[in-house]
Amino acid sequence: MINKETDNCRILSILVILIVSSILHSCGLFDSNDKDDNEQSIVDDFPIDMIEDLQIVEFEVGSDHRGVVNSWIILLLDKKHEKVSLVINGKDVSLLKEGELDGKMEYTGSFDFLPKDELEYELSLDNNTFSGSLLVPNFLEIECPPEFDFESDFILNWTIDSDPDIFYSYIELYGSGISYFEDRLVSGDQRSDTFEKSIYESYSTNDLSVQIGAYPFNYIFTEDIIFITRSHVEFSECRY
Repeated sequence: MINKETDNCRILSILVILIVSSILHSCGLFDSNDKDDNEQSIVDDFPIDMIEDLQIVEFEVGSDHRGVVNSWIILLLDKKHEKVSLVINGKDVSLLKEGELDGKMEYTGSFDFLPKDELEYELSLDNNTFSGSLLVPNFLEIECPPEFDFESDFILNWTIDSDPDIFYSYIELYGSGISYFEDRLVSGDQRSDTFEKSIYESYSTNDLSVQIGAYPFNYIFTEDIIFITRSHVEFSECRY
């Protein structure tokens, strides 16, 4: 069961899951069987028609502002399943059925893991079993310029010790009755993303708050299920 200390992280995680799903719908994502080619973009050849039926299993580790590390699991599965079980690294995970979310049934589970851990999972849905192994990406460190200039492109730089499959980056502007959010997926071998000034230069006369950040993901796509590992550091973003 997810305890109160990780409730806020769980809510954030669910939001990110839904955001990533929407990105996949608009951009596409290549099948994990093609990942060895090293030539195919993450935005190529995803079967768009399947996205509405996509089931999501996310393993996330987060560090809060005190440096306390927590890990948790969220599953968004088809409501039709009568039997659901999950084993990680040979240990049964107790799953709690939280209720319906975005047309799927949400389950949560607790399992202790850290960045750079390898997770061997076995998910059983009724009579079907899905197994594999995913590395939990390490925490990344964001490099923030001292000021935000509405008249210049913003280059977000980060460091991480090894390449994940993808990064998820975003920019948010809000205040003075204005709310704007944009996000995208960035290849795992990149260490920066540029947000063009055309996104926000028209807001330069407004008193706005700006948040810009990124998170690393690893994933495996199998039939209609995507398995994700993600690491997140609270407030690890540029704020102006």
